[in-house]
Amino acid sequence: MTIENDFLPFCGTDTGTNLEEQAAYLADPNRLIGNQPGIASSKFNNKAIRQGTFIASQLAQYVANQTGANVLDDGVTANFFAQLSAAIEPLPTIYSFLTSGSGTYNASFVFFLSPTGSASSGATYTNNGVTYTVSATVASAGQVIMTGNGAPLVQGTLTKASGTGDATITFLAVRAPVSYKIFAVGGGGGGSGSGSGAGNGGAGGNTTFGTSLIVANGGNGGILASGVSGGSASLGGLSGISGTGNSGGVYGGGAANFAGNYGAGGGGAASATFSATGGWGGAGGNVEAVINSSLLYSYPYAAGAAGTLGTNGSGGANGAPGISGALIIEARY
Repeated sequence: MTIENDFLPFCGTDTGTNLEEQAAYLADPNRLIGNQPGIASSKFNNKAIRQGTFIASQLAQYVANQTGANVLDDGVTANFFAQLSAAIEPLPTIYSFLTSGSGTYNASFVFFLSPTGSASSGATYTNNGVTYTVSATVASAGQVIMTGNGAPLVQGTLTKASGTGDATITFLAVRAPVSYKIFAVGGGGGGSGSGSGAGNGGAGGNTTFGTSLIVANGGNGGILASGVSGGSASLGGLSGISGTGNSGGVYGGGAANFAGNYGAGGGGAASATFSATGGWGGAGGNVEAVINSSLLYSYPYAAGAAGTLGTNGSGGANGAPGISGALIIEARY
């Protein structure tokens, strides 16, 4: 597809007779005061027009290249302003916090509107065969953020499918994420119970993004009278770190080193007899990675479940469960 740019340079070819030289233009008194009554100089006018259209044409071409959209000489200033904004406006990182369960992460698209649009959060619109969901309510706004699992056209119309908002919203350009920074931690393992015959803690679940693209393994469960059972991890994740257990068990037996302490292992239950003391659960593995891709907009994910606590044995106490894993996704534009 050829991108159309209607803004063209004027007098791009100098035949040597139709354009004022730069030195002469600099010294020309009319450059400061404009044309005066009388016979106008074609060389002077060609030079002035060329300078303005030279810059205008390249600015328009930059906007077209950055947005992939046609830049038209339609006389509607709001249209070009929307496209210029899409090309140069710095957009903040959009964060997503996924702390439980599994599902599908869909990318957030920023649509630049002309002139403006209104839609309520949760309303759905279609374009290019993809359904998009409004992330936050907007009223007479120049931008709207929607999530979807595929790319829209570079410019066109969003048609309402459900919810409250304008029946159609015209957009002149759209920005999609160019990369994602992913923070992932697996679920923490549960601490084991104490006392004769106590149960071991359950392993924490793996946290995944893109099925197997990014995997942060869950921590191992604590084992009765075996000290710390360290969590395993892939892609540079951290193994479990021991904590302090007491009667009944405590949270935080393993330190996950992650915002909100997600993925910490559960404490093991204490016992008067060392041979019947609960083991601490291992912390979930940690992963930090960047995905440089502007082609994929939908990824399956799962936040690792917390490891279950080990039950008490004779004369003992229950261990503590682990803490669930989590994903933090930074969409960058």
